[in-house]
Parts: sequence; C-alpha cells; structure tokens
Amino acid sequence: MSLQEMRQHFVGIRNALKGKSKEEKLEIFEDVAFMKRWVRAVTTVLKYWDNLLKKMKQ
Repeated sequence: MSLQEMRQHFVGIRNALKGKSKEEKLEIFEDVAFMKRWVRAVTTVLKYWDNLLKKMKQ
C-alpha cells in the first residue's frame, strides 16, 4: 500500500468519526482519553504526510 493510499484510509476513518455522536465514538473506542489521543495522532500523521507529498512533488 502506498503512502497516498494509507493517507486516504486514515482520512476516511477520521471523516467517518466526525459524523458520529460522542456516544457513538465512546462505544467504538470505549475510552475518552484514548479516543482523543488517537484523533490527535491521526491528524498529526496526516499533516506530516501532506507535507511529505508536497515536497515529493516539487
């Protein structure tokens, strides 16, 4: 799987979570602290990949 494909999967997961209520998210993650860390980590990775892909295109 390429970095671009992996990025697309993470974006899809993040977007799916944005559409869920807090209760639904808690049901999925079962731990608020873990859920918040996971979302922050995914956002950080996506920003990193976006910057990396931009540099590769230059």
